[in-house]
Amino acid sequence: VHHLETALKILLRSQAGENHVNISELQLNLGMVQFALGNSNKALRITQKALQNQLKKLPENHEMFANTYLLLAKIYKNEKDMINALKFMEKAIEVARVAILPKDKLAFESFQLQIDLLKNSQYGEGLGFQQADRTISYMPDNSDQQDDLISNCHQQLQQVASVDIINRLQLLNNNGALYSKKENFPMAIKYFNEAIDIFNKNQTSDQYFPEQLENIIKRSYFGISRVYYRQEDWAMSLKNLQKALDFALKQNQDYFFIAEIYHAMGLSYKHQLDFYRAIHYLELAISTAKKELPSDHPRIQIYVHNLRQLKN
Repeated sequence: VHHLETALKILLRSQAGENHVNISELQLNLGMVQFALGNSNKALRITQKALQNQLKKLPENHEMFANTYLLLAKIYKNEKDMINALKFMEKAIEVARVAILPKDKLAFESFQLQIDLLKNSQYGEGLGFQQADRTISYMPDNSDQQDDLISNCHQQLQQVASVDIINRLQLLNNNGALYSKKENFPMAIKYFNEAIDIFNKNQTSDQYFPEQLENIIKRSYFGISRVYYRQEDWAMSLKNLQKALDFALKQNQDYFFIAEIYHAMGLSYKHQLDFYRAIHYLELAISTAKKELPSDHPRIQIYVHNLRQLKN
């Protein structure tokens, strides 16, 4: 946040301050970080300013509008303003169809997936590492933004009470996910394992319902499985995916998350050349996802594509 705010102030004070596009890009990035940190009001103000600057210079179907509208939709949904949230979802996908789809179909499908998950989810943003107020709702690609979020998580970990298990687990998951994004796999594994250790010591606690802890820890196991997958340690990836699946099936509500686990298991078995199990889990991914998503959903199409590759 500090780096982005400083860059924005310098740009505004310089002759480049008339460059509305550069200013809006910085404002959009700052809005994303503020939203990730849970500062919805600040995120909304700075993102609205970004939009105003974009409208001054950019054509109405510029790709930057799609990202700005998507962020505004997330902010409004987080604030329970569904009328504005839906309005900006529609604006985002309209621009994406013109600005993104013709040149990059995969990028458009990824964008559409975010919109679909935003519409279908109960909380805001989709693939599932956010459950409460201390959980990151946006995972930036920019390294400086990642470092800012890691620093913020470290500060919150130092401040949160040791008996506040829920928030501690969420913060540890946040750090694990952020370090994984930065490809610092040893640190990612460290934080996910710390979350798992805390869960194991407190899973019989009377302070929380078991479902509260299990809903977080299934994501710890899923997160660490993805780290091992990216290191091509298929056995460890599968071991942790199975644990994530055990907790997810106990709740039996989040079909999309369960489908993602099945899909990851299928790919891991594929890399182990166990094609029978790979096909089995990819078929499970498809049938499970269809309980929550339409058959033509982009994510299901990815499952189907991977299954066809195996069968052919």
